[in-house]
Amino acid sequence: METLHTYAVNTASAAWTRAFWPSVVLAVAIALDQFTRGPSITGMILANLLG
Repeated sequence: METLHTYAVNTASAAWTRAFWPSVVLAVAIALDQFTRGPSITGMILANLLG
């Protein structure tokens, strides 16, 4: 039973980590757009990921 509980906790932690860090990176990229004069950093990241 302890093994099942540990597996469930580790899986939930891994899922949270996979969702959290990309959100932080995207938020930082959007914030950096406010300070750049050239092409949009967020636009370049999204074009690279989706294109």
